[in-house]
Amino acid sequence: MSVGADNSSVELGRYLTALRRRWLTVVLCGAIGAGLGLGYLALRPPEATATALVNVNVISAEPFNYTREPSGLLDPQTEVQLARSAEVVSGAALAIGDGIRPSEVRAGLRAELISDATVLRISYSDEDRDDAVTGADAVAEGYIAYRSAQAEAKLDAITSQLTTQRNELREALRDVNERLAAARPNSPRAIQADSDRQLLNLELDSLLQQINAVNGIDTTGGTVLTPATANEVFLSPNRTLLVLGGLVIGLLVGVVVAFVRDALDRRVVDDVDLSRADGGRLLGTVRSTHRPAGILDGAARDDLAIVRERLLAALGHHRQVAVVDDHTGRPSNVAAGLAEMLAQRGESVELLLVDHPDDYLTTLREDLALEPVAGGGAGGAVQLRSTRLDSLTVTSTPAADLRPVPARAGGTAGHGSTESVCLVAVPAGAPQSARLTAVRRAGSVVLVVPRRRARVQEIRRVAEEVRGVGARIVGTVLLHRKG
Repeated sequence: MSVGADNSSVELGRYLTALRRRWLTVVLCGAIGAGLGLGYLALRPPEATATALVNVNVISAEPFNYTREPSGLLDPQTEVQLARSAEVVSGAALAIGDGIRPSEVRAGLRAELISDATVLRISYSDEDRDDAVTGADAVAEGYIAYRSAQAEAKLDAITSQLTTQRNELREALRDVNERLAAARPNSPRAIQADSDRQLLNLELDSLLQQINAVNGIDTTGGTVLTPATANEVFLSPNRTLLVLGGLVIGLLVGVVVAFVRDALDRRVVDDVDLSRADGGRLLGTVRSTHRPAGILDGAARDDLAIVRERLLAALGHHRQVAVVDDHTGRPSNVAAGLAEMLAQRGESVELLLVDHPDDYLTTLREDLALEPVAGGGAGGAVQLRSTRLDSLTVTSTPAADLRPVPARAGGTAGHGSTESVCLVAVPAGAPQSARLTAVRRAGSVVLVVPRRRARVQEIRRVAEEVRGVGARIVGTVLLHRKG
């Protein structure tokens, strides 16, 4: 596999990890998006839009002899303004009823002359579906009637003017005929009268042709191709699409927010954060308890067993490890729990408590059934042995008495057999010098940090200290506050 393919797989893995860790953010943003869609629907009720199609009649004296396409004889803006005229919207308002005003009808009206066609699309929107259908059909009928009335009025005016001219020509022709009858045949006066009569007849014939042509013009404004009752009524906004759209947008925003939060968040949550912080592998997550016995109850026991197996695999033949609490408050019970579980498995275990408070040691004596070892311990150290598990020895020593190198068997505090597993427990309140001494003594370190509260930079700082004394972090245990 190429390097580019490996890098792509790593990047994809990071994105998938971020989504896995921040899935609640993505779901929450998706729910917010869908909620905003529902809120918008609640504030703005759905609106119904009905559409009627009208075939506009081109009014012409020669309806079948166009020198241009019929659509070219219609002015789109003029036809739209006719559909929105006061007379048309007033008639539609009366048809809809319910006290609707013409201005409200005009606000919900849309008219459009389809390009390269003589079809006018009339749409009307209203909150009520039936009113939208009624309004669209009423506007379509009103538009046709108004257009027809305008054409008829114009033709009536032309016809009236032509009729007046015809009557005047008839009067003039009567006068000419009277002059011709009174004149002597072949006289100049008779010849002039006959010439005038011919001219008047020609003009009268032309005028009669014009009147006949005007009377033959079709003044029908148009026809309804498809009424609104026969067309689909659209609801705007679409409830399903709006909610789904809000959900999808919310999820997309949630993905972006998840990536940003994951990039900016420096808290330790899982093995990915530990890898960034040089905290070694994740040995497991255990619950935080007030007593060592609590960490061995129920599901917590299984969690600690996982930590034990992973720890043994990481240590190999190395038999010493420092369990360092990197948090505030009381010492954790991880080291004590591991010591008991290892002893139950048959391992010879020495638990070395560095600078632990007296009340913690008292609780530990009760939970692990510890009794003092005769002659055990030196200086301020106290050596105890479990009466329930013979292979478990617990030594409590002040930080000042901690030796950087373990002594041979049979020595003083902190002694242990080279074959036994030695767990050096260092609480969070121990001096830094004592912690470094314990770390250098053990050579291997297990960090115990609180999940979701520890910071990457804090663990990285501890990792640098550990490397500074020649030791290594074999892994980290995350403490979960909820059991």
